Amino acid sequence: MITKKLLLFIFIVVLSFTWSLYASEHYSEGYADELEIAVGFFPEEAELNIEEHEESTYFLAMKEDEKIGLAGFGRGRGYGGLMELLVAVDIEGDILGYQVIIHSETEGIGTPVMEENFISRFVGLNIHDPLEIGEDVDSFSGATVSAEGVAEAVRNFSDFVIKLHEDDIVELDIEN
Repeated sequence: MITKKLLLFIFIVVLSFTWSLYASEHYSEGYADELEIAVGFFPEEAELNIEEHEESTYFLAMKEDEKIGLAGFGRGRGYGGLMELLVAVDIEGDILGYQVIIHSETEGIGTPVMEENFISRFVGLNIHDPLEIGEDVDSFSGATVSAEGVAEAVRNFSDFVIKLHEDDIVELDIEN
């Protein structure tokens, strides 16, 4: 006769197995989407490798066996809450652009920070720059908190890139 403990054990094993299948499929698909976005920041011939460091995932861009840049995630707080961006930089630490991955900004009010007109304000800035709205990034009327959330996310990714360089994980052509 099967005991309650054995049934509970079987149930937990089946539940765990089902969850692991779901999670592995869900998260691998997520990286596929983000990898596709990241590819758009680099030359067509570039190959992107998924890397991890201290529980953070990033994409290392290579061309002819040379590192040409990185893309990864930065988080900030916009008017609607958490914003997550995929940010790309070249090997010298210059920002190539970003794309908002997750947000809760109000359509038409906070969402202009996701358009080229605002994104271009970061392109060409360096990870060592202040990346502050009103300082080296022109402000954005009507979406100040959203703009500051984007700047915070870009700064957070920039700090991560600097840490990768300082920890000798990724060698960049930047000065400390």
